[in-house]
Amino acid sequence: MDMEPYWTSIESILEQYLNLRKHIPSDWPRSITYEQVRQYDTHRTDKFWEHLNLSSLMYTLKNFNDKQTCALYKSILNSLEWFSSEMITLPRAKRVLAPLWENQWNVADNPFWSVVSEVKLTRLLNNNGWTILGFDQKIGTSKKTADIRARRTGIIHHIDVEAASMTKIVNGDDVAFRSFICKRVNDKICKKFEVVPKDEYAVAALIFRPQAANLNRFTYKTSTTEMVKTERKNVLGKVYWFVTSMPDDKNLELTLIDNMTSTIL
Repeated sequence: MDMEPYWTSIESILEQYLNLRKHIPSDWPRSITYEQVRQYDTHRTDKFWEHLNLSSLMYTLKNFNDKQTCALYKSILNSLEWFSSEMITLPRAKRVLAPLWENQWNVADNPFWSVVSEVKLTRLLNNNGWTILGFDQKIGTSKKTADIRARRTGIIHHIDVEAASMTKIVNGDDVAFRSFICKRVNDKICKKFEVVPKDEYAVAALIFRPQAANLNRFTYKTSTTEMVKTERKNVLGKVYWFVTSMPDDKNLELTLIDNMTSTIL
């Protein structure tokens, strides 16, 4: 297979996102091989969204004419571009983006949605007046780290992000879903938040990508969106949702929403 059309398609999109381009290795996308693309396409046939990666997004954006899909992909790239411009000088910010090209062929543990979730949550917090301090930073004296360190009203928050799929729970009722949320939060807390300074907060942020048929069912009910409290007052869980929104007649956006409050606490 001649890879030139594939490479040039991606390069033409990258030219529109110059801040993101600065932080991607200069040999990308021409370091991508035919075998990588072939194997990846074979695995992602039945899990299109789950296995989306940066190169396939850009290639599709260049060659696919569906208006809504292209607008959705541009929304993701716009957030990555924003992060590359506004957050990139913060501690370990570059490492947030790196899995998009360093590990994009890992079908078993695709980093794409984890990165997008962290970037989108960072932007949401920033827009709501939080001060973003850094990424992958240690929690107090612990050796464990949290994805985002931010400050609100003078209080430090350690926020660990988990991109979650609705696939396994779409047939469950609201009680089952609430139980699912609580388990994911508690698993995250046990893994990451063993030690949290008493004057700081730790938050397990679960970010879901609901299927269209279940959007209203899950995203607008208190039982499935309210915070998950724990035995420790300064450790809790919070649910966010990716939804597609149409702010005007032309642009479909992937938006991160929080239906309970505009901020975590």
